[in-house]
Amino acid sequence: MSTINLITPLLRNKEETISRMLYKVSSGKEITRLLSLSIAMFAVFGFLIGASQGIEQTFSSAVKLPLLFYFTSFICFPTLFFFMLFFGAKQHFNQLLSFIVLCNTYIALV
Repeated sequence: MSTINLITPLLRNKEETISRMLYKVSSGKEITRLLSLSIAMFAVFGFLIGASQGIEQTFSSAVKLPLLFYFTSFICFPTLFFFMLFFGAKQHFNQLLSFIVLCNTYIALV
């Protein structure tokens, strides 16, 4: 499946995509594709941000930006999971994890 075929449903059917991630079991293949798309988009953005500071900073930013977003998300994930359980959410661990990947993909696309 091409990148355009992955991005188009994400942008056109936001509600359906979000509900599928939160209330149904997502396939590992879909999550892997979303993860790779968001990492690639974050890397491109980091590359462009670092381009004004020299070649070393260009490639450094292309690596650092995806790491920054995903490390921050996964550091905060246990707290999110605990509070979601505490307040009565019915989502499982995998559903919340796939939702975090989806949120990062939307951030990377914007």
